Amino acid sequence: MLLLSAPVCAEQGSLSDAMLRAANDALSNPSQTGKHINITYPYDASHSLHIDVEKQTVRLADANKQIVAEGGYKQADATGNQLYPHGSWKYYHPNGQLKEEGSYVIAPYAWVDTAYVINPATNTTEMQTTTTLRYQSIPTGIHRYYHPDGSLAGEADTD
Repeated sequence: MLLLSAPVCAEQGSLSDAMLRAANDALSNPSQTGKHINITYPYDASHSLHIDVEKQTVRLADANKQIVAEGGYKQADATGNQLYPHGSWKYYHPNGQLKEEGSYVIAPYAWVDTAYVINPATNTTEMQTTTTLRYQSIPTGIHRYYHPDGSLAGEADTD
C-alpha cells in the first residue's frame, strides 16, 4: 500500500497516490522491463502513464498527450515493494498552465496495531500491540498554487 500525506489540494494528493500505485503495479510486473515503461493509466483509460525507471520519475498525460501531473518517486527501503512521491511534483490545469508545484520527502513513522485476544490459559481478554516501521511522503518547503491564467493563487509553507 502506498501512503501519501495529502497536500493542500486533495485532488492532487489522490492523483499522485493513484499514479504511484499504477507505477508500482507496472514495476512489479515481470513483463515490464527496460528504462521506460508506458502503460494505460488504470484509473482512466484515456490517460497514459510514462515511468522513467532510470530517472525515477512518473508522468501522467491525457488523451491529447498533454501532461496532467509529473514528479519523482523513490523506494523507501531495500525491499522496493513500495514507491512514494519524492522530490519535485507539478500538476497542470486542463489548459496546460501550472496548477500546483511543490516537493515531497519520505519520512518513517511507527505504526502501532492493537488487537484484543482471548488468552486460552486464563480465558481473559488481553490487549496485544505490534509496532511496525512504515513510511509516508510528506510535503516540504513552499508549495505554490496557480489560477488557470497562470497567476499565483497562493503559497503554503509546509515546514
